[in-house]
Amino acid sequence: HYMLPATARVPGVARLIEDMSYFVVHAQRQCGKTTAFRTLVDDINAKGERLAMYCSLEVVQEFPDPTDGIPMIYEMIRGEAQYRPELKQCPFLAEGHRRFDRETLASKGIAELLSELSAYAGKPFVVFFDEVDCLSGATLVTFLRQLRNGCISRQKGRDFPASIALIG
Repeated sequence: HYMLPATARVPGVARLIEDMSYFVVHAQRQCGKTTAFRTLVDDINAKGERLAMYCSLEVVQEFPDPTDGIPMIYEMIRGEAQYRPELKQCPFLAEGHRRFDRETLASKGIAELLSELSAYAGKPFVVFFDEVDCLSGATLVTFLRQLRNGCISRQKGRDFPASIALIG
């Protein structure tokens, strides 16, 4: 009762999402970023115009090699998507990971998964990746490359999240 509403702690984010932007949110530890964005996911989904999903990458902290780290990120996204009623029946969630060996998964698996989820969502798909600052080495670079390539392909008409936030 004495705190700001969680979404008031991230002013301007609603506009970035409306503008279909990809953006970074950086602030010190323990200031309420996770709470704010988890609440924002609920608010966005309650409105029904977009589909939002939150995914923490904290568990990938110890994996700088992308052949180890990227499959873990892939599974984190896949796991979160299976909890979203709007996405859990997406065929790619059940069988998509079987298409990839470790090298292919590391090079394009995340982009493929986000593309498939975006197409299946049927409305603008918004993803909040929390604890991105835990990623390191080539895993971080590979993750960012896949997001960049997906954003570029989105501009060419391919399905990909309308908005992505990297939070850390």
